[in-house]
Amino acid sequence: DKELPSTLETICVLDGAEQIGNDTFQGLTGLKSVMLPSSIKSIGNNAFNGCTNLEEINFPINLESIGYSAFYNCTNLTDIVLPDTVSNIGFSAFDRCTSLSNINIPSALEILSDGIFKYCESLENITISGNIKRIGEWSFNGCYALKTLTLSRGLEEIARGAFAGTQLEELILPSTVVSIEEQVFQGTSKLEKLTILALMPPSISEGTFFGANPALIVYVPQSALFAYEADLIWGSQTVTTM
Repeated sequence: DKELPSTLETICVLDGAEQIGNDTFQGLTGLKSVMLPSSIKSIGNNAFNGCTNLEEINFPINLESIGYSAFYNCTNLTDIVLPDTVSNIGFSAFDRCTSLSNINIPSALEILSDGIFKYCESLENITISGNIKRIGEWSFNGCYALKTLTLSRGLEEIARGAFAGTQLEELILPSTVVSIEEQVFQGTSKLEKLTILALMPPSISEGTFFGANPALIVYVPQSALFAYEADLIWGSQTVTTM
């Protein structure tokens, strides 16, 4: 295969192609615009990794899968619109997309992979759809501008360090959440209000609130207050009713 020049600015993939292979356009630092046909169903691992000047790419209506680190360090991407057909996004897919400010979560997706939006420093708000059951490790770690995160009913697990280093001031966890791992709130210095709708206290570890804001207050349903206060770890937090 002939190696593509790093100065290439525009790529238009011909109709009929069904996948962008692993590493295909990795490191093309001059690439600014990509046009993909509707026939594309998958974007491979590291496909656009390190395309630091990529500003524009369309995600076809039949797209189903995005590989790990596919857009890692694409620092000029600002807006991404994903079709609801996407059911799998690999770890660190959009890691270090530092200019990314707008992205949607496809309805077919059930898991936010580890590090998926890590160090997306311009991301200010995002809504997690009701089909997401797990938020992976360090998913939003280093999203220093993230102020609003809307979590929908259906979410069950929040993995280690998921919200570390964000600027969240308030967060509501739906009643379906059953597990919150360690370091989830590490470095969330502005988080003062955490509302948990679950009547049964979610499983947590001693490190769940490691590095969290000391002024953080946890709000729970009136009927669940005793259960939270009686829990060894939850009871060590400032817990009150909504």
